[in-house]
Order: sequence, then structure tokens, then C-alpha cells
Amino acid sequence: MKAKLGFWYCDCFAKGDVDGNRNANPLDVTFLVNCVYKTQCALAANINCPFPIGDMDCSGGLTPIDVTILVNYVYKQLDSMCYGCGK
Repeated sequence: MKAKLGFWYCDCFAKGDVDGNRNANPLDVTFLVNCVYKTQCALAANINCPFPIGDMDCSGGLTPIDVTILVNYVYKQLDSMCYGCGK
């Protein structure tokens, strides 16, 4: 989604899309688990977003809470993500 916020422009991938293929799926969960718990980060780079691509709660970092939110979104269609760039 694209949103213009004052002078700042934001062009984010789909929220939860940590591998950069433009949708959130079980592979994204695997990547985020590896990043949070095993420090093997292979997250897609997205320089136009205010938060790291796997930061599901917009806390500014990657935590186990981000994994929980992404699991709920991918497997249960529960959307409790923050949207730093809008939906």
C-alpha cells in the first residue's frame, strides 16, 4: 500500500511478508522464527518502511510477539498487526 505522509513517502511490502514475495505465508513464519530465535535473519530489505519488515507490532524491533502475531495472521486469519504505512 502506498501512502503519502507529509513530506515522507512510504511504499511497504505486504505486512508480514518477510521474504519479499508480496504476501504473507508459512515460509514467512519460518523466516521470522529463524530471525527471532536463531539470529539467522534473512528478511527482505524494505528501506521505505518506518519499521523492520518483520516487526508486526511496530515496536521497532523483532521479538517473540511478532512471531505470535504473524502465526495468528497466516494460520488463523487474525489481523492484530500494526500498520505503520497503512493497510
